Amino acid sequence: MEKSQSRLGVVVVNWNRVRDTLAAYMSLKSSEYEDWWLYVVDNASDDDSAEILERELSDRSTIILNNINSGFSGGCNLGIQRALSEGCTHIFLLNNDAIVLPSTIRYLIDQSAKLEDNAILGCAVKISSTDKFQFFGSRTREDVGHPVWFDDSNLEKLSNNLIETDFVLGAALFAPARLWRKLGYFDERFYLNYEETDWCYRARKFGIYCYVVSKSIAIHKIGATIGPKNGPLQTYFIYRNELLFATRHANRRQQLRLILRTIKILLKSTLNDCIKFKKMRPSTITHALAVYDFMRGKFGDCPAVVRRLAIAHRSD
Repeated sequence: MEKSQSRLGVVVVNWNRVRDTLAAYMSLKSSEYEDWWLYVVDNASDDDSAEILERELSDRSTIILNNINSGFSGGCNLGIQRALSEGCTHIFLLNNDAIVLPSTIRYLIDQSAKLEDNAILGCAVKISSTDKFQFFGSRTREDVGHPVWFDDSNLEKLSNNLIETDFVLGAALFAPARLWRKLGYFDERFYLNYEETDWCYRARKFGIYCYVVSKSIAIHKIGATIGPKNGPLQTYFIYRNELLFATRHANRRQQLRLILRTIKILLKSTLNDCIKFKKMRPSTITHALAVYDFMRGKFGDCPAVVRRLAIAHRSD
């Protein structure tokens, strides 16, 4: 295979999930596209991740040891900056609990060239446990101004080579290096969730569009690090960050609707907990904390109590 002029920097963030990270690496080694270099950012893991990564990864990789857990946004930013400084022409963000197929990267590289390297591209992401599609695009809700993902009623879109979307899922996001230099990096206030959504919406303001490449497939475990959809971590970061996202990209009417909807959901959940369970469930507590932290402008990592609730939730 003739070596391409495009050098791809693959950025993977690891936090206490080294076996998943190594599985992602092994899938890259089977890629039909050969000119890639892996940048693994270890987000201050408190297990033996760093030692195992040093032992198991080959010379086609760089390990960056972060001295703090700066979340997905901060970890990605470290990896992206390093890849750009070392001359990578394209960046591919891959969740450490995701893998690629042999053809995945080739489809992204080819489509980017056809679009003159002026678009953000993403994979059609499948759920590993069901083989159903998790993500293949989104549209913006007019009432609240944030994206809603395509679902089974939109599967016909997968017959197109390119699916126009309002954002690309960060689990498998591809962009030319020059777009990172033009747009800047992820806003680290988001920490987890919505950082890639914010970045893609920022791009749209510069006339840069997003597409899902339907033939480019990534397989995702979902929640291996952050936990289930209704778990404390997901609940906290989604509710807090969708409000932060709205302040940046929604109009005043949309922001008001979103705030009222969020408070309505919280009040309903609190009332239900008091009547049915005689106590507040972890998801309700973290929802309340998310709204409180948004109102006082506290962003970045979550409060320690949220992580304690997440640990307890996983052990139930």
